Amino acid sequence: MAINYLQTTKFLDNVKLTFGTGDDLEIYHDGSNSYIDDAGIGSLFIRASAAIDFTNIGGTENIARFIENDRVELYFNGLKKLETTSTGVHVLNGTAASY
Repeated sequence: MAINYLQTTKFLDNVKLTFGTGDDLEIYHDGSNSYIDDAGIGSLFIRASAAIDFTNIGGTENIARFIENDRVELYFNGLKKLETTSTGVHVLNGTAASY
């Protein structure tokens, strides 16, 4: 027998979840846009053990990747345009800027 541990809690639009004594962290959806607001005095940390990936809703197109101890990649329309390297920045499919 398979056990399904995934459960869903549903909130209507314009319901704000708040965390912290001073409501420092807020997560909400206004019917059109979704928000994560850190209104406190500290920083907002997003942590992962290997990489943090920002993708489209289907997970089929990269927006940005942050790979631990390796590189950062930025994408435009699914194509990698910029990445950091051990020696600096590499611009792909475009013109490199210099100062």
